[in-house]
Amino acid sequence: MTAGFVSLRFRLYVPKLIDWRRLAELISLGVPLTLILFQLSLSGMTIQLIVNIVIALWLIMRCWSCWPLAVSGILLLPAIFLIELKFWLAIWPDFINAWYPTEPWGSLIAGIPLGEIAFYLTSAIVFPLSVAFCRGAVVLPKDRIEHTEEP
Repeated sequence: MTAGFVSLRFRLYVPKLIDWRRLAELISLGVPLTLILFQLSLSGMTIQLIVNIVIALWLIMRCWSCWPLAVSGILLLPAIFLIELKFWLAIWPDFINAWYPTEPWGSLIAGIPLGEIAFYLTSAIVFPLSVAFCRGAVVLPKDRIEHTEEP
């Protein structure tokens, strides 16, 4: 869905199904960072958000051309978020009440826990970037690629 949104103005070139070295690189950043943060006795949500933010910044530095994927993830977030939230509420009516009752992640904004909103925002950035990175994707403006060969 994110790639489709980006394709309106950009061309997405994906040379590989998966680059195992890039996947290993991503794991070698996320797992040790998670373990270090866990030792600091932070909440699970805080750890997840910090890891997502660090990985997002690292991925943008490593794969700068893929920034439109992160932006489109944020732009498409409300639709995806509402659909998934409706799904969870349909199968688990007390979903909202199961969230962390402590501050800050349990604070409600428009009836939705802050932790849920923050998780979706960071995931909307990290997920498309990490998939693009692991596949060796390159995002270029359409006008730049129409007159040249694939990178």
